[in-house]
Amino acid sequence: MPKTSMLQAIWDDGHHYRRSLLRTMLWMIALLAFGLALSNFAAVNGVPFIIVEAFVALYCLVFLWRLPNIQYLRLWSGALLLMVFAIIAGGIATKAMHVDGFFWLMMMPPLSLLLLGLRAGAIMTLIFGSIGVLLLITTQRLEDGTLDVPLMVNAIVSYIAIWAMSYVYETRRLSVIHQLQQVASHDPLTGLYNRLHLETIFKRLLAQHRQSQQFALILIDVDYFKQLNDQYGHEAGDLVLVQLAEQLRRNTGANDWLFRVGGEEFCMLLPQSDAAHTYRLAEQLRQQVAQHSLSYQAHTISFTISIGIASWPSDGHNLDALYRNADAALYNAKRAGRNTTLSSDMPAINHAVNSN
Repeated sequence: MPKTSMLQAIWDDGHHYRRSLLRTMLWMIALLAFGLALSNFAAVNGVPFIIVEAFVALYCLVFLWRLPNIQYLRLWSGALLLMVFAIIAGGIATKAMHVDGFFWLMMMPPLSLLLLGLRAGAIMTLIFGSIGVLLLITTQRLEDGTLDVPLMVNAIVSYIAIWAMSYVYETRRLSVIHQLQQVASHDPLTGLYNRLHLETIFKRLLAQHRQSQQFALILIDVDYFKQLNDQYGHEAGDLVLVQLAEQLRRNTGANDWLFRVGGEEFCMLLPQSDAAHTYRLAEQLRQQVAQHSLSYQAHTISFTISIGIASWPSDGHNLDALYRNADAALYNAKRAGRNTTLSSDMPAINHAVNSN
């Protein structure tokens, strides 16, 4: 699954805005539809309306039952909106609603945008508005049979105004949510994902991972980072972290995930990466960092990193176990003199690397 799709799925699961809105809306529509169906028992030619309204009520109840774990939420929501509009359009066309249809029609733009999103909601709003206004002005004529111009103008202007306000509101709401998601999931200094997002991403990757494939977690720590801060200042330390983040980006693929999990500690998740490939990648990164330097004011700053590697499933079947083993390997790399890459299964890795 591409990163953008996975992140969208995560936020959709984490925020129940549409589901909460739907839960209230479905109860209201179900009760209203049942009430209308009962009221039509006494009406002449009310059987068609009873059947449609009872079907809508039943659909809402099924929707409610499946709502917590439903897939294709927009498809179900779109079908619901079509049913609601069909009842409104039928009421306008048969004059069962009289001018009440004008008011019911006005709720379609905000519902469409809220439940379907900006693009699909705008398309549905245009369709609903065009059909609804056309039905309204052709069925609600004056006593002499002429077109009710004031009604036509009011219907068109009101519908466009409500659509415009709903569109602006939904655009602003989505923009604010996107900004909050960025703040909640990203480290502000390096732009990498933060520690809070690590467990969620790991669970998603593991869920779509095949048992026959390996999966790597790498921990990276800047050596003697406190001394760098003490000697050159915290601004220089920040530059070191930013440059390291750039090095990580250049050495990873499109499907790899990068996190800043502590002050000077970083994490990499590598789907579909065996132990030998992971070790080669980590060593390549370590050597590049050691050979590179940055300029800060009148100083040239060089730094190194230590790396610990853990592989799924040999080093654990969950994030806690993998992280613990990678952290132990990182600790051993520090004890071995720093500027070192170690894994919990070094003999097997050395054999695989040498054989290639």
